[in-house]
Amino acid sequence: CDNMTTWCARLDAADSPWRLVLETKDIAAAKAAGKVGLIMGWQNMRPIEDKLERLTLFHRLGVRVMQLTYNERNFLGDGCLEPNDGGLSPLGKRAIETMNGIGIALDLSHVGERTCMEAAASSAKPVLVTHANAKAVANAPRNKSDAVIKAVAATGGLIGVSVYGPMCWDQKSNARPS
Repeated sequence: CDNMTTWCARLDAADSPWRLVLETKDIAAAKAAGKVGLIMGWQNMRPIEDKLERLTLFHRLGVRVMQLTYNERNFLGDGCLEPNDGGLSPLGKRAIETMNGIGIALDLSHVGERTCMEAAASSAKPVLVTHANAKAVANAPRNKSDAVIKAVAATGGLIGVSVYGPMCWDQKSNARPS
């Protein structure tokens, strides 16, 4: 929430180079105004706790993308660093239904394997992996298996690659990426 406050202040500044993107048309409007469009998003849904009505509040404040988890377990499911990856919780399934209904995109970048598969299957809308890579190329905990990549594609979603060096390293060569 503190980061949202900071970004709202930046957006409200008279000389702000930013424009909040709430709808697709706002991207073109930002470009026409010579500004950078900001799609507000979170990397962890922990701030909603177990109160799904908070999703509507944060949507009204401009949030349009949320990751279910950030590496570890929360009320909604397991992150990619959880050793047992228990999957999506019943609350997580209801959260996805609410997000689909109000227009918050579901991001699975830091989410565990089983949780990713269950979230993709539960979503009626396309899901995203905004920043991860293929596990087949670099077996890093946050990278995604072929099964997850196919599940995301089956929803009509998309995957954005990560340029973070350790996630691109096969750990076999002596030349670790920077």
